[in-house]
Amino acid sequence: MPPEPVGGIFHAKFKTDKFIENIPPGKGFLKIPIKLKNAQYPVTVNWKIKDGNGVKYWITKSGEDKDKQPLSGNGSIGLSSTKDGDIIIIAQAIDPCDIVWKAGMNEDAEEQLSQLPTDYKLEQNTPNPFNPTTIINYQLPTDNFVTLKVYNILGEEVATLVDGYEMAGYKSVIFDGSNMSSGIYFVRLNASPSTSSGQVYSDVKKIVLAK
Repeated sequence: MPPEPVGGIFHAKFKTDKFIENIPPGKGFLKIPIKLKNAQYPVTVNWKIKDGNGVKYWITKSGEDKDKQPLSGNGSIGLSSTKDGDIIIIAQAIDPCDIVWKAGMNEDAEEQLSQLPTDYKLEQNTPNPFNPTTIINYQLPTDNFVTLKVYNILGEEVATLVDGYEMAGYKSVIFDGSNMSSGIYFVRLNASPSTSSGQVYSDVKKIVLAK
């Protein structure tokens, strides 16, 4: 990779200084650290994984399994901080792979490869109270048309954070209240499954902007 920029400019690069990281079949779980420098948190990480990629991916800000989240389709996640300025991408090639390697996969690996949310959920924002930005995480067990909106205490809509079709997975957005007054607000998530028979999921969380 090129030399790091100077003067406090944000940049991200593979910790190995390579342009590209390879994920060989049969290697098992591979950890790929991405080094952040001069980051101002929260940081949003976006991904777009093509169909038929043949690799399963997870992201963790600590390198530990306890905060590992699966990545699939298109999505994003907000990170309030990272350990040592690193983001760890965990990857494992699953297709194509030979019969011997498939037979050698343990049950724990197979379970992790199939990991996706089983329920809808709107998480409480973090931090809360916040000033001026906060991270809102939510999860979708199926593909949905999603709206995520912010309302004031009078029930008036003050911001639209998401309004469109999203694939199943773990999602994250950053809400910036820089141009809003201190006070109590409400975040409302509506998710409509692609099937006409599915019920619309809706949940609300109270958030506090304290300047």
